[in-house]
Amino acid sequence: STTLTNAVESASSVSSIKDNNSHLYTKIKLINNPVNNELKFACVFDKITQLSFQIIDLDGKLITDTKYVNIKSGSSEQCISTTVLKPGMYLIRFAGVDFSESLSFIKSE
Repeated sequence: STTLTNAVESASSVSSIKDNNSHLYTKIKLINNPVNNELKFACVFDKITQLSFQIIDLDGKLITDTKYVNIKSGSSEQCISTTVLKPGMYLIRFAGVDFSESLSFIKSE
């Protein structure tokens, strides 16, 4: 099964964007692409966030659907195991209460 683990707690190069009302928007950035056994991503949240993610192959098949993993506020790096994935290209869709973001990545052999 796919798991999410905290890899490194650090101030990363992930930037955040504030709108005119000073609301902090989330920014998620893939750290390693292509991936081998784990997909690493950096994220910034202005509060504790319940993050869900889905991995989808290019045929539109849902490979994994993980809901409501708690991520603490601030900058952090997280890991998702990709050992169950076959080599190829995939989409990962991240979602929280007030945002969603989709990114593509390649699983190498």
